[in-house]
Amino acid sequence: HGVAMKQAEALTQAGVRVIDLAADFRLQSLAEFEHWYQQPHACPELLKTAVYGLPEINRDKIANALLVGNPGCYPTTAILGLKPIIDLQNQQAVALIASRIVIDAKSGVSGAGRQASLALNYAESTDNFKAYSVEGHRHLPEIEQGVAQLLDSQFNHRIRFLPHLVPMIRGMLSSIHMELTDTGALIDWQHVFEQSYESEPFIDVMPKGLYPDTRSVRASNRLRIAVHQDNERAELTVIVVQDNLVKGAAGQAVQNMNVMFGLDESLGLNFAPIVP
Repeated sequence: HGVAMKQAEALTQAGVRVIDLAADFRLQSLAEFEHWYQQPHACPELLKTAVYGLPEINRDKIANALLVGNPGCYPTTAILGLKPIIDLQNQQAVALIASRIVIDAKSGVSGAGRQASLALNYAESTDNFKAYSVEGHRHLPEIEQGVAQLLDSQFNHRIRFLPHLVPMIRGMLSSIHMELTDTGALIDWQHVFEQSYESEPFIDVMPKGLYPDTRSVRASNRLRIAVHQDNERAELTVIVVQDNLVKGAAGQAVQNMNVMFGLDESLGLNFAPIVP
């Protein structure tokens, strides 16, 4: 973080189209950026014009963008996991889920980068499992921004986001827990998700009763979603998996580049997951 913002102004003024894979242009709020990333922003005037690079939601804006902020890995799973729900809620203009949303997320150690760190040392991370940033993670404001602005939620939601580090190199699984309202319990959410993503090249909605694992998307740009609805308990759980290094980072950047230059969106990304 902090590299692209020092070069973006000169590059965009020269007509160069920029995709930043770090966090410099994800948040539109200067105060939020400086609070969570603990550094001043070098070109705050570009924050409002930068386009958030989530193609499944922002495809048209990305196509014409000069500057794209590539989303964080956790927010990619959270926002895409919530999109069909928020969209239908807005469409019907009635609350379908309660205000509280809990996102329980797990990531492989590559999500923390490659820097030398005792916590990321193999001897420390293997056969180990822990929560981190319990007091607040910097992807939380990005998720909140995604729900409030990108998805334009007409209802206020309070989000509790808690990430965990699991003993694997790559892969991410986010479980999103919500309470259904009486109206929300009348909806077939499996069908809603299937319809919402039926034309998306990189999103698979799992058949009812099947749940994805991280190996099924390893080293691919695919994101898999499962929906579990329990009307007796008035609960809805959405499970999302992706490779944090591909759909959660570099693959999504390539997807954005393809959209920006009018190429086939899946160009260079149609590779199968690596197993084992």
